[in-house]
Amino acid sequence: MIVDELREILERYDAEKLKKTLVEVYKKIPKKIKEEKSIDDIILGAGNISRKKSAKNVDPEKTILEVRNFIELAREGLYFRPNRIVNKSERSKWRTTARNLIKSLSEISNSRDNYNEANDCYIELFKLFCDAEEVYIFVSTTPFSALKVSKIDMFREILFRLFDGGYNETIIKKALDLLLYVDDEYNFYRSSFINLFLFCFKIPDTIDLLISELKMRKGELIIYLKARLYYKMGDPIKALNTIKTNINKKDNAYYNMIFSVIAFNEDVDAWKKEYAKYKGNNTHIDMVNAGLEETGEFGGDVYFIY
Repeated sequence: MIVDELREILERYDAEKLKKTLVEVYKKIPKKIKEEKSIDDIILGAGNISRKKSAKNVDPEKTILEVRNFIELAREGLYFRPNRIVNKSERSKWRTTARNLIKSLSEISNSRDNYNEANDCYIELFKLFCDAEEVYIFVSTTPFSALKVSKIDMFREILFRLFDGGYNETIIKKALDLLLYVDDEYNFYRSSFINLFLFCFKIPDTIDLLISELKMRKGELIIYLKARLYYKMGDPIKALNTIKTNINKKDNAYYNMIFSVIAFNEDVDAWKKEYAKYKGNNTHIDMVNAGLEETGEFGGDVYFIY
């Protein structure tokens, strides 16, 4: 589970449940880790934790030109095959070059005129590394590992920067396009990207803007996102009907989506009602149901069925 998923879950807890959860987590932390990570100091000084910001001055225009040039050369395969434009030494240092560009882009603040342009470059750089996982663009087909950069963290940083200046149709479209670009049903972290994206939409106005954009799109993920949002808006019937009217009941995605959405919202009654009509053969759904019958609540791994 990543931090944003944890926040999403904790938002549903009342103060008493939060206290009990924190105590149980604290009990499970080894004494050595508590000392090394100053856990007690963090708890005692809750709310006073601050991050150090880099004081380095970045030239936005220069950085944007360097990023665009790097992407263009990489897309042409000049960081992978021998050529006279990008010499052997520079090709071998692509990791250092890329890390420096990421760092420089992240330091262009929203007070700069070039902020939106920098964000577009950030997105294109991220897409470049995503594509490099599928085809040879660099000497490594695991670019994020080679860069020692988390793919999820980079995705989160882009979303944060996009929405830092507020929500509008253009920004939401960019964020949704990026989620669709990175989405892969065989990716172990698929649900993490989806949850990170949905976590950005907390108030009705922004949710309505996203739903309006989703209505112009097609696909299973689009249906799933709409169902999650309707549930978030307090309309579980509309959420489940969105799936039932758009996904063939014989399709594996039908029950996967229904039970995933219900479980994510910890709607025990809805789960029991749908499971009574369940005709599928999904071991994970059956295991979750067995756990629910035994404990009366959902387990931690239930949120990631779809």
